[in-house]
Amino acid sequence: MIDEDRKLMELLEELSVTYKEYENKFGKGSLDYWLGGHDPVYPDVRSISKEIFKIRKAIKNNKKLPEVEIVKNFFCIQ
Repeated sequence: MIDEDRKLMELLEELSVTYKEYENKFGKGSLDYWLGGHDPVYPDVRSISKEIFKIRKAIKNNKKLPEVEIVKNFFCIQ
């Protein structure tokens, strides 16, 4: 495994932990309508690192991340 692949795997694991921390703080499903910062098909180290930073900053500042209202409206979720 090359170094970048190893780093990517570590970051994906860290991202999963960060998601759980966010959901513990703001409730289960609180990330369902947030457009994350990385491409799930072609993830890269930089975008995942930025996403982790954004989520941790939201947790630290006790502010939920912005959600995409059009998705909520499409599924008629209140």
